[in-house]
Amino acid sequence: MDCARTYIYILLIYLQNQLQELKSQILQHLTPAPPEVTAAVNKLSFAQATYLLSVYYLETMRIQNSNDPSLQPIFDYLSDYAIQKDKTGLWHCVSSVGDKVFSLFLNAMSTQAKDETREKKLEYHAQLLLVNFNHVHKLIQCVADKWLSGLVSKFPHLLWTNVYLDYV
Repeated sequence: MDCARTYIYILLIYLQNQLQELKSQILQHLTPAPPEVTAAVNKLSFAQATYLLSVYYLETMRIQNSNDPSLQPIFDYLSDYAIQKDKTGLWHCVSSVGDKVFSLFLNAMSTQAKDETREKKLEYHAQLLLVNFNHVHKLIQCVADKWLSGLVSKFPHLLWTNVYLDYV
């Protein structure tokens, strides 16, 4: 019996170390993280930390390796009712992941050739952000507002496209 307790104790210490390592990886990827995100990450369970890190890796790889990068998947995470109602602040963490993904999206779009295909993608994302700007949840409205401002700052010509003007 004593051997079993020792084994369980060693296993618990190992899992605590793994959890701490996951949390530090998350904070490293989200640097500079807002204070509320840092506090929320420190409260995450092993499952939540693994989930958040998985979302980060999946969405950053999706943007970096896709010929047609999209912000729609990150809005799917942000719109998830369970994430929005989570008491540990997981939504703020996912939002911070979204900010990193958005930054990568802007870089990916700016490196693409300035042709009609890129313009159509930019117009689509301007529409997506405008639609989410009118979302029923205030938090998603704020994210869409911030990202729409960033998109227009990086690509100011979007303000004068027919598609954008039709939505405004």
